[in-house]
Amino acid sequence: MVRADRQAIDRLIDDEIALRRRKMLDETSDVLDAYLDSGLSDVEIRDQVRTLIGADYDTTAASFAWMLLRAAGTADVWAGLRAEADDVIGPIDQQRPPDTDATLTNLVFAGRVVREALRLHPAGLVGARAATVDVRLDDHLNRRGTLIVWSPYLAGRDPASWVEPWLFNPDRFAELTSEQKALSDQAWVPFGRGPHSCLGLPSRRWN
Repeated sequence: MVRADRQAIDRLIDDEIALRRRKMLDETSDVLDAYLDSGLSDVEIRDQVRTLIGADYDTTAASFAWMLLRAAGTADVWAGLRAEADDVIGPIDQQRPPDTDATLTNLVFAGRVVREALRLHPAGLVGARAATVDVRLDDHLNRRGTLIVWSPYLAGRDPASWVEPWLFNPDRFAELTSEQKALSDQAWVPFGRGPHSCLGLPSRRWN
């Protein structure tokens, strides 16, 4: 059953790729178009699209659910989100059409709430990378080709990196010193790190 479902999904993706290749659709501007323009083969594009389907909706929904649960359970945080939304977007009965970039830039506290929720509850508990060079971790030498498994969940709760790591405190990201910011950037890895980081990684720097 699982294999049949996988084959059915592959056929849907392959048909869409072929349709786009033949220019039979109106002009579009989406992720698939970007892949088609990237020079990737159809097999590579299919793999990328399948990854997006499997690691997009569920991870976003889970992360949003954790953020709401944490924020709703902390009165000051929920009130802060409400006040900021009223100020930036407008009260419910007077909401202004949001300018996406400007709105995201001005939702400073909301950005910290999301970042704190992802620190404690990353969508992926572990990640893996194959070392392309020899890597030394303390006294242990990992030879090139070694599979290294790391955990954004553990990194986000490491007492060596975070003050009171179990406490949900979005303000921990406010007014960081340069040293604190460097440490938090290293330990906050819900989207991974490097050239193979998750496509969901925000392009802008969070305040």
